[in-house]
This record gives sequence, structure tokens and C-alpha cells, in this order.
Amino acid sequence: MRPGEACIDCHASDDEAPTFSFAGTVFTGADATQGAEGVTVTVVDSANTTVEVTSNSAGNFFSETSLTPPFTITLTSPGGATKTMPLNAVHGDCNLCHTEGGTGGGPLVAP
Repeated sequence: MRPGEACIDCHASDDEAPTFSFAGTVFTGADATQGAEGVTVTVVDSANTTVEVTSNSAGNFFSETSLTPPFTITLTSPGGATKTMPLNAVHGDCNLCHTEGGTGGGPLVAP
């Protein structure tokens, strides 16, 4: 879809779009021009439910599995490098905070 845009925010305005518990885009560089394919995104919610998804060719990832925030989020590159968010996420609309250059409060780059 629209890599780098706030997924859940956009989907909430479209009655035909699926409802996601979390969604976002991982990029290979901070300039947000190339999606990072094959990154595993692991989300653990407040009830200790774990969901793993893999980013597609645009770098997008998403899940419709019902989860309860806050979330612990870890990214794992195809080569095995990992990054874990230092703070728990209070919502699942990743691109709402993680914007180009990290201006929304978080980086975009894959581990």
C-alpha cells in the first residue's frame, strides 16, 4: 500500500480496509526510499501474546490478530541482527511515530 504512511490511521477511514492491531513499514535506510523485505517483526502484548509477521517487498508488515497494548516490539533482519524498541509501544500504528528521518520520534531503519 502506502509505505511510510500511518497504516491504522488510514485504514480506519476506509470501511472496506482491514482492521489491524499493528502495522508499519521497515526501510533499509533513513531516507525511506527502499522497503526492507524479510524483516521479522515480533510483537508481544500486555497479556504476553506473541505475534510474528514478516515485512513484504515494500517493507510493510501488519497483523489483524487482536492484541492489547502496550507492546514490546523486536525487529529481526534476515541475517539475524535484532533491534528491540527501548520503550513499550502504546499503540500499533508504527508509522504514526516512526517517520522519515525519525522526526516522529523513532527511526525507520531495519536492524
